[in-house]
Order: sequence, then C-alpha cells, then structure tokens
Amino acid sequence: MDQGVAAVWAASVAGVAGAAGAAVGAGLAGRSARIQVVDQGTLERERRLEEHRRQVYASFHSQLAAAVRAVDEFELAVRDGRRCDQEELVVRRALSDVLMSTLEVRSCSPEVVTDFANAACMSLKKAAESLRSLWRHPDADEAVKEAVTRRWEEEWLNVTVAHSMFADAIRLTVNTLGA
Repeated sequence: MDQGVAAVWAASVAGVAGAAGAAVGAGLAGRSARIQVVDQGTLERERRLEEHRRQVYASFHSQLAAAVRAVDEFELAVRDGRRCDQEELVVRRALSDVLMSTLEVRSCSPEVVTDFANAACMSLKKAAESLRSLWRHPDADEAVKEAVTRRWEEEWLNVTVAHSMFADAIRLTVNTLGA
C-alpha cells in the first residue's frame, strides 16, 4: 500500500471517528438538557403545589378563626341570657364557610392534615350545637344543663387540640415536601 492510500484511509478513519464522537457528544448533551428541563419542570410543579397549599391552609385557618369567634360570641349571648337569633345565624354561616374550606384542604393535602382539619370543624360544630341546646331550652333541668355544658367544654377543648394538631401537621408536611 502506498503512502497516499494509507493517508486517505487514515483520514477517513479519523473523520468517521470524529463524526461518531461528535454525534455521541451531541446526544449526551441533548439528553442532559432534556433531564434538566424535566427536573426543572418537576421542581416548578412542586413549588406551585406548595404555594397553593400554603394559600389553602391560610384560608382554612382564617375561616376557622372566624367560626371560633362566632361561636365565642354565641356563647357570650347565651350566658348573658340574651336573644341569640343573630348570633346563631352568624355561627351557621361561619360553620358553613369553614366546612367548605375543609374541602379545599382535602383537595391538596395529605390525609393527616385533612383529618385534623375535619376534627376541628366537627368539634366546633358539636360545640355550637351544645350552645344551641342551652339557648333553645333555658328551662331544662339543671342536670341536663350541666351535661350540655360539659359537652360544650369538651368540644371546645377538642377544637383547640385539633387546630393545634392541624398546625403541627402542616409544618411537618411542608417541611417534608420541601426537603
């Protein structure tokens, strides 16, 4: 084989190897870019979900606080022996709002968070029902009034505990998801 032919073959092999190397490099670069885009999209979706959760949790907290204030006002009116029609109406609306807010929590939260939100709402509803019983039946026997008052106090404590557990579950969930 003469040197000219050998040089042509060497150049051809070098060209093919260079082209193959360039193709492999471009393929790896493209794959890396695709993975980066997918990872970036996943992170963006997680960030949006976390922000949505924070908004839902803040809304639920606000609705629950309004319902607690309404029930508290209802209790004061019952204890003072006043007519409570307006307070009862405000409580019904506030409970309805907080229950609707619970549905929002359920739509984007882990079960543990939803469970505590539901527990707070149900205890608040039972507390309001106890007050309603005290108001609607002022002539009830003292033993009945004591039992209803005990139920009121138990449910009011349950609201506080469930709300505290809800707040703890939010912190745990947000810290776990954010990590």
